[in-house]
Amino acid sequence: MTKAAFICSPDLWQQGHGATHPLKPERLQRTYELLAAYGAFDSQESMLVESRQATPEELGLFHTEEYIEAERDIRMVKVKQKVIVKSLSRRGNRNAYHQ
Repeated sequence: MTKAAFICSPDLWQQGHGATHPLKPERLQRTYELLAAYGAFDSQESMLVESRQATPEELGLFHTEEYIEAERDIRMVKVKQKVIVKSLSRRGNRNAYHQ
């Protein structure tokens, strides 16, 4: 018997896929809530799977190495920006980063 899997997690709802991606966090969460309300996960033919970060090997099944490296670089820039903003916020200088 083939099962249908719905892959989701609240972490994914919080992160999203970027401002221009059609899978907005609210849309993902509402889809889950609607399916749960209809009992879609109560069936023996379906399963709820919590999402996780893909391994490099899994990413390589669908993306080129150049794409994976570009995404990794973008992620690192975003992490560094968050650290800078937090640091400036702690110092009471919230607008310094945006000047």
